[in-house]
Amino acid sequence: MQGLRTMRLKMQTSEHVVLRVLRIVFFLVVASLCERGHAVTVADLDSSDVHGTPFPAPLLSLSVHGAKKAYRKNDIVELRVFLKNESASNIYVPAGWTISVSLFLQDHATGEDVSTSFISSLLPPPPRSRRDFLKLNPGGYVEGKVGLSLSDYELKTGHKYDLVVQYWSAVPKEMGFGLNVYGSERPAIVAPPVSIGIVSH
Repeated sequence: MQGLRTMRLKMQTSEHVVLRVLRIVFFLVVASLCERGHAVTVADLDSSDVHGTPFPAPLLSLSVHGAKKAYRKNDIVELRVFLKNESASNIYVPAGWTISVSLFLQDHATGEDVSTSFISSLLPPPPRSRRDFLKLNPGGYVEGKVGLSLSDYELKTGHKYDLVVQYWSAVPKEMGFGLNVYGSERPAIVAPPVSIGIVSH
């Protein structure tokens, strides 16, 4: 059984990696097909946002609110997530940024990923202009809602699990129309884990 569990976990990891690669390829293909008419001119942007201007490395943080301490196996976890600009420069994220928020569970005691039958295949629509991005001023944030169906996981009553939430941009920086976009080239942003317990009723 342990060997089977290990194999399933490796398969899940491989599927996530493949999906991430496919997302990058998808947006690179779209970028190569974009018409020149969608390009942003210098006159359209603030001087601090124009492509080529040196920016400090964007720094975002992710936080989670709304989780209860206990759930049943078939419950749906509904959360509010906040993506905050911790840097001193404007940062841009896709308007549909919550599609790029992933949630998964880890065993609280061992830290191992919990086996699941669910793999998200959602792809956000490619941006067609700078209007498809949200501007985060220094210290500013955006809020969104995400959910997780516990019935998709192999959970044990009486056990404690850590809910891990992360944001990974699916949009490469080169598709940011000259804006300081937190692109897919950068690492995922992980929120502090939230511990939940599974009860029978």
